[in-house]
Amino acid sequence: MRQNPLNRVVTVCDKCFKASCWHGIFMCDDAQTAGTVDKTVAQLRELNVENKDWYSVEAIRKQCGQEPEYAFQPSEREGGR
Repeated sequence: MRQNPLNRVVTVCDKCFKASCWHGIFMCDDAQTAGTVDKTVAQLRELNVENKDWYSVEAIRKQCGQEPEYAFQPSEREGGR
């Protein structure tokens, strides 16, 4: 089953909600004391705080060396009901 790209999970800075900050590229003023939080691509697009290229699949592979993970919607967990 093909995953919805908007459900892809991205780890971002919990202060500015930017992947580029968490990856140490463009760090926010609170980066030294910040933690992380997981957001879906849909949530990040709604926040609209950085260009989507910073949390693209290619950028995550390059910066983190990992494949994307996906959040499941309740209907998907229940077998699509």
